[in-house]
Amino acid sequence: MLLVTACTRIALPAVPTATIETLAVTNLPTLPASWTPAPTMTAAPTDTPLPTITAFPTFTADQICQNFHLIAMPAVNAAIVYDGVASFTWTGLAVDATLTLQVTVHGSKAGIRADIVTPGDGAVAVPMLRLPQEGIYDWHLWLQSVSHPEYGQLCIHSGTIVRQPLTIM
Repeated sequence: MLLVTACTRIALPAVPTATIETLAVTNLPTLPASWTPAPTMTAAPTDTPLPTITAFPTFTADQICQNFHLIAMPAVNAAIVYDGVASFTWTGLAVDATLTLQVTVHGSKAGIRADIVTPGDGAVAVPMLRLPQEGIYDWHLWLQSVSHPEYGQLCIHSGTIVRQPLTIM
């Protein structure tokens, strides 16, 4: 029976075909103008220039010396103890100037030298222990213009100090 059923043909009922209806929409309402903004172009970034560096003022030799004032220095032939300190203070060091302080043994080149480039007011302390020996010392303080080296040494100040010998108690 199984064989007989496999060979028989069975007719299937017809399947109805589906129909798709297409609706044609002709007049859709549009959105108000405020809802659809007009396209705009984004502005291109602007080129921001770098800040310009202000140049240092260049002073004449007279202007440099008029602005500079040596406020404190050792008195003439000041006797300073063996391990004491000689102090120098000033105001008005120009931006383009270098202050030089040189302390040397009297009649010799042995000693110390300091070059200060920080503009404005300042101070320097010279420890006597940095000097080579006791005795008489000459000190010279002057300014040098960086922008005008042809000016040479400006605003020259000088004097003498005495480093006392070591006293043991």
